[in-house]
Amino acid sequence: MKQECLNHIKETNSRFTYRTDEKLYGAEEVWAGGLDSQGLGDCEDYALEIRKHCGGSIYHCQYSGWGHAVLKLPNGQWIDNIYKKPVDELNANYTGLYKYPVWKIWIKLLVGWFNKK
Repeated sequence: MKQECLNHIKETNSRFTYRTDEKLYGAEEVWAGGLDSQGLGDCEDYALEIRKHCGGSIYHCQYSGWGHAVLKLPNGQWIDNIYKKPVDELNANYTGLYKYPVWKIWIKLLVGWFNKK
């Protein structure tokens, strides 16, 4: 993994604070495209923020009965706002893994842009 990616993960972790979309935007689900200026966001915001500098694919899964977004990095490792570091395998509690197609991510980001207004 490139040092630039590792540095970005470290920087993102230093400023990330979990907040639900309900608390941030008053809506159940808003794909904001990354963390806000104060480092606030939820699982997909964290994954999208890391993806900006590291690349990779966004996946959806279930974790403890909730929908959850994780990022599969180009080197095959995984990262999310729970682990906060690249790991080789996801915990068995992550079930129903589904790769988001790029077109679906763009639609979610477009809808999210309107919901943030």
